[in-house]
Amino acid sequence: MIKKKRKFVAITTLIDKDIVISGDTTYTGGIRIDGKINGNLKVHGRKVAY
Repeated sequence: MIKKKRKFVAITTLIDKDIVISGDTTYTGGIRIDGKINGNLKVHGRKVAY
């Protein structure tokens, strides 16, 4: 079986484990979330695996 190589978007923003964002947020680009978002997160751009 041939496996496809995954293409990852470069992470340009990090939400650290101690950060909490309250409210709706819109973002464009690569994002890594270790913290919490209380609200909706809408990310524009390519879809990638989690």
